[in-house]
Amino acid sequence: MPIFFLVCLQLLTGHSFAAAGTPGPAAEAFLQWSSASVERLDDGRVKLVLTLESSRPGVVLDNPVAFYRLTRLGRFNKPPAPEDAGIYSLNWEQSTDGLKLVIFSGEYGRATVFVRAEIEGRPHYAQTAFNLYGRSKSSVFPESNRLSQAPDWPEFLLSSNDRLYWPQTGQEFTFKFVKGEDASAKNLTVWDGGRRVAEVQPGSAGFQYQPEHDPILNRAGDLAFKPLVFVARNDDDGSTAFTLFIHRSRRAGWDLSAGLWLFTASVLVSGILAWMARRRFNVCA
Repeated sequence: MPIFFLVCLQLLTGHSFAAAGTPGPAAEAFLQWSSASVERLDDGRVKLVLTLESSRPGVVLDNPVAFYRLTRLGRFNKPPAPEDAGIYSLNWEQSTDGLKLVIFSGEYGRATVFVRAEIEGRPHYAQTAFNLYGRSKSSVFPESNRLSQAPDWPEFLLSSNDRLYWPQTGQEFTFKFVKGEDASAKNLTVWDGGRRVAEVQPGSAGFQYQPEHDPILNRAGDLAFKPLVFVARNDDDGSTAFTLFIHRSRRAGWDLSAGLWLFTASVLVSGILAWMARRRFNVCA
């Protein structure tokens, strides 16, 4: 199913789509977004709900502070100049499964969310990003929570060789620090459901990683996704983590072997029909 129609299906329905799996416990301490849901409201706004937790179950997150950068998106999901983005503070909603953040967007925009919290006295940072396709007269920029400038926290710059608005397995992603003490990080560890699945060394372009296809995610449906967490360690035993909510590959439903057989059969049938038609023509002549 084309990506455009998947996005439309997600946004035109009034349902929220949560992650296909929930991260389990990890050996290292870091912040992770354990779940996310995107829902279109009756007034046309899009509501994003994120849940934050520690990688270690039962650990209390002390002094959490959050803000987000909301950037209007232009044609083909292209953002305008960085100075056109708004920086806004966020308030927490305590729940039984973690700390929740809620963001609303009335226009097309990309929300990049940043959090700082302490785990056992150590500073930890978390980041994620979503494209939100609101269609409402409500402003995408809520001026009451606007900040004059963003806190000087570590930040990942995420890029890809494919569509960032619909990240998927099999797609290559590049992470690069644009500020903060982690700019000299020697490696990134990749976590999937509480399991450490890879360690990525930096290259000339940054940290590059291509998630493998996931059979469980493939069977979960077109709109399912799961969190992958990319973690860099700080010198003070803290961390900076980027959670990427990733979908199954758009090619996951393709049966290449069946397709090849069908193609071969079609060619053979077409060849036989062409031969029979030519032979009939020669006989009649």
